[in-house]
Amino acid sequence: MQVRQENLIMNYYAQAIEIITSKRADWFEIVTKIAAKHPKAVVDAAQGDWQKEAKSLVAAGRKLDAIKLYRNSTGCNLIDVKDVIERLTD
Repeated sequence: MQVRQENLIMNYYAQAIEIITSKRADWFEIVTKIAAKHPKAVVDAAQGDWQKEAKSLVAAGRKLDAIKLYRNSTGCNLIDVKDVIERLTD
């Protein structure tokens, strides 16, 4: 049962990453809906500067360091992290 639940969570997580990294995402609407259900999560996420640092690392040609930072900050698996970092270079 726990493995099934973990797979379900990872599926939702992968879908969430796809949505927030798409170029057509309506950020205000997404954050408003998340904040309504999980206000602490929004506050915690906003307090981290790892996203800005990851973008800076990518801009400096340090993709591997950006990947490490992203993984350590989010706990995402390597495939998802690599995909997000690749999108930062677009």
